[in-house]
Amino acid sequence: MLAVYAFVRRLSCLRRTTRIYVSRLQTTKLVCSSNFKDNRQFTMSTVTSLGSSWLKEILEEQSTQNHYIEYRTFFSNHIAHGIIAIERLGGDQNRVKRFVDDYKNKVNLEPPNHPRHNDESTDADPATDDELHKLLGQRKLFYKLRNRYIMKLKEYGSLEEILRAEFPNLSRGLVCSAAHGLIHTGYGYSARCPTTVTEGLAYLHHSCKPLIFDEKNSDNDISHFGKGDTDILVILEELAKDEQLRIFMKEEAVKLSKSDWASGGFQYKVAALMSVGDNLLKYAYKIKVPVMESFKDEADLVVAVADWLLNQSIAVYALSDMKNNFFLLHGVTAAWSLRQIIPVLKPADAVDALRTFTCALLAVYVSQECPALTNKPKVPQSDVTASDWTDVINEVLSRDTDEHIYKLVQVCHDLWREKDCSNMADIYLHAAQTSMDNDLSFGNVS
Repeated sequence: MLAVYAFVRRLSCLRRTTRIYVSRLQTTKLVCSSNFKDNRQFTMSTVTSLGSSWLKEILEEQSTQNHYIEYRTFFSNHIAHGIIAIERLGGDQNRVKRFVDDYKNKVNLEPPNHPRHNDESTDADPATDDELHKLLGQRKLFYKLRNRYIMKLKEYGSLEEILRAEFPNLSRGLVCSAAHGLIHTGYGYSARCPTTVTEGLAYLHHSCKPLIFDEKNSDNDISHFGKGDTDILVILEELAKDEQLRIFMKEEAVKLSKSDWASGGFQYKVAALMSVGDNLLKYAYKIKVPVMESFKDEADLVVAVADWLLNQSIAVYALSDMKNNFFLLHGVTAAWSLRQIIPVLKPADAVDALRTFTCALLAVYVSQECPALTNKPKVPQSDVTASDWTDVINEVLSRDTDEHIYKLVQVCHDLWREKDCSNMADIYLHAAQTSMDNDLSFGNVS
């Protein structure tokens, strides 16, 4: 895809590849277990084991037991994602520890008892059913939520079962906190780390900002998802011309910034757009998802759609003339994280999550003023080799850089390694090189 740039082929491939991504936000009925007895033994090691004992130990050491999930009010703690990404890139224990030290030197992570969240306690009683409902999206009492999800995991008995039961209740809120709850959960599951997964679910619950739309309107029925007749590139062009939507986004973001919800300009803009989900669905349902016609088995289909969405998110990031945009990069790592979770969900829940993810990432694209997609790869698809990737990985692991760069390179390398004959090979490499060759751009955040 997007490998040959003769005009006709280039247009066709570009349209197939520039798919936008969206996160799933849901505030409806949580599946809650009834009365739990007080149990403060919140260690997770007996539930699911990791393949690497040292990785497990480092993730436990750097968990929210020692560092709060946020710092400086609304910035998200990324340390677990960076640890997992570097290990997946082949970094050994010493390399991961070097990252941990560097990250802590650059970021002032806050202890659980920091004055900024002095009503928090790591040994807080797990939230009750009633508290779960009341705390949804309220951005407080993270440890009550985390400890309840730890209790839930013990009851469900496996990561797969807790994700299958609990993730659908939160997935319409995935865009919250710049998709960090989704990313935390997906990276945790990729490493089969119970601690990180339960932290991620709690963070989704803590910060949930849902996709809101009229569910009684037949035009919004989920049966329309993926069955449009318009190429993704055309839809992006339509979004770029929707001045009314952008004006609404900016005006509503100003209102949100004056509320008691502490966040950043980007999150206010995306939350504003997610509050008018009918508008986003109008665009999302026009998109033709080619793989919808290729699979009869529902389980295979949702995985194929997740793969397609991931490829489109990478293409938009890589081709954007706003090089190394922080929020488009987040679209990539969020799409990869969702792809980790999709196979364990019931097909209907998976489709709902993929639909919301599509809407949220359309919102992200609009929030960044719909950048042109003109930054073409320098290396042709057919010329990408294992040696190219060896050079990229050696280079990125030699640097002490922003943790997002490790994650972006890791995602693209994972996909190339799995599909090295893919016609996305040039895009994967181009995305990785773009992340390393350009400073992170924060685009339109005000």
